Amino acid sequence: MIINESGSEARRAAFTVGAGVVGVESSDTLWAAAVASGLGGSPLEPDARQPDLVVRTTESRPRMLDVQNPARDGTSTATDGDVAYLLVGNAWCSVPAPWRSGPVVIECSPSFPTRTLLDRVALPTLQVLMPFRGAAAIHGTGCAVGSRGVVVAGWSESGKTETALALCESGAAFVSDKWTAVAPDRRLSALPATVGIRRWVVPHLPRLGAAIRPLPRAQLRAAGIADAVLTRVRRAVPDAAAVGDALDRVERVRALADRAALTQAEVRSIYPTTTPDPPILNEVVFLTVWEDDHVKAEPANVEDVARRLSLSAAYERRGLFELHERWSFGGQSEIRDVRALVRTAEEATLRVLLSSADVTAVHSPFPVDPHRVVEAVHSV
Repeated sequence: MIINESGSEARRAAFTVGAGVVGVESSDTLWAAAVASGLGGSPLEPDARQPDLVVRTTESRPRMLDVQNPARDGTSTATDGDVAYLLVGNAWCSVPAPWRSGPVVIECSPSFPTRTLLDRVALPTLQVLMPFRGAAAIHGTGCAVGSRGVVVAGWSESGKTETALALCESGAAFVSDKWTAVAPDRRLSALPATVGIRRWVVPHLPRLGAAIRPLPRAQLRAAGIADAVLTRVRRAVPDAAAVGDALDRVERVRALADRAALTQAEVRSIYPTTTPDPPILNEVVFLTVWEDDHVKAEPANVEDVARRLSLSAAYERRGLFELHERWSFGGQSEIRDVRALVRTAEEATLRVLLSSADVTAVHSPFPVDPHRVVEAVHSV
């Protein structure tokens, strides 16, 4: 417990999140609980290890010397001459420099929305500071065969989740989705994310299909009904313009319902681990999509995969880098191209982490039966 600038007691907590430790400090217990819940990490004693990232509230509003209003993006930022801030109404949150040594600190007003804090600043910052500490957050889905960790990685919408779940159907344990943290010792862990399950893949994953809760099951069923309605109407009414508005509404319903969101804990309960220790990175499956109908797998070049993974991750984090670009416009950041700095550091770190792993490149259509992808990987 510490005393903040207003004289009130600020409670401290610490959590392991992926390959890092995040400290939370605030006298507002509800705010701290919301942040802790969003981090989804495992509690630590506050002084057990120096945090990589500290998130705390403060009552002292900085004096903004340069404000950047929305540029058709709904975002307002500012600088106080040294630090960049994201603004939401009268609330504010600092955007820290992840390349600096020591704990990276995010300060925000108590009224700053916690979901915005986590999604736009804290979690992306935790990811981009990892390469400067010998770790990495790979844009991919993790699973494990015993102690052997496998990460299925690649660009968005390339089949990462589906392929990893097909491996799990064959006996692997589920570790993570969307992002997989790799520690300097190559141990895998999860970062906060939901698991998106597309309707078309469920028939290929019978263990998952049998375990899906009633609500997401009903959601996927509604998407199937909407899809059937769309197909029949299009066949019956060649002139789609005549029922265009109605078709658009049905299509929106289908698109919203066509992917159910499960928690990572739910998926882990379906595909549980059999070992108490985190898996060690042993294999990376790098997916690319092509228009051919067949699936091809081959050994990959580690340096090329490290480069492309760093590019994929940088694109996914573009929202954070845009905040840094606004900081650079304000003339206060010592780094003019934060995206390039982080990408270069991440590529170098990934080369080291992947050097002891089997790396396989897979070219396939998408969507595709994910078991075809798994069979191709096993054939290499």
